[in-house]
Amino acid sequence: MKFIYVLFLCFSTMISAYTNVSPVYFDERIDGEGGYKEYTLTNSTNKVLKYRIYSEKISDSMDMSEWIDLYPMSLTLKSGESKKVKMLVSAPKEAKEGEYIAVLGIKELEVPNEKESKNISLLTNLKIEIAGYIGDLKPSIKIDKILLKNKENLELKITNTSKRRYRFDGYLEKIDGTREFFKSFRLFAGETKNFDDLKIKNLKNNEKLKFIILDGEGNKLIEKELK
Repeated sequence: MKFIYVLFLCFSTMISAYTNVSPVYFDERIDGEGGYKEYTLTNSTNKVLKYRIYSEKISDSMDMSEWIDLYPMSLTLKSGESKKVKMLVSAPKEAKEGEYIAVLGIKELEVPNEKESKNISLLTNLKIEIAGYIGDLKPSIKIDKILLKNKENLELKITNTSKRRYRFDGYLEKIDGTREFFKSFRLFAGETKNFDDLKIKNLKNNEKLKFIILDGEGNKLIEKELK
């Protein structure tokens, strides 16, 4: 299961609330000292907003919702203000190796004593699927297909062959070893993605390039020469 979605509860005739949250992921190792992440909430409206921060279960299988500590569990933001929510996920020693999931919820609450208005009060209930992992699960990826067409259109099919979701970074490497960032790929464990419209800009005639994929720490996982 995978999702990031926002539920909106509307109560009049004009939209008036909006919240920015960053980042919108959690891919940390949670055994040992646990996995830590900070989320920044920003109020981009012209009014005061209040939130409840919580976690909940997605599935009975590989659930980590009960291992999550959040601080604070509620906060209030003035117009234009940003604050951080801290999250620590600590797995028990007896937990088995693998990937675990839960939901991080950020629910906007009605603020009392506001002046009456005919505008819609848009209450945001943001639910983000988060994943942690136990064990030394190394990233691995397979290039199923790579084809350069018309010297600028790259067709690519890749599969995440590791046991957890991961973000992979694709680079183009020139013959002199210099690299240029190309595209990031976020894939779930076992997921395959097809791309048939990737563009390579400013490719010179007869220029030899390699397509390489790095993990989140900059380690090379795989490379293929573009022909």
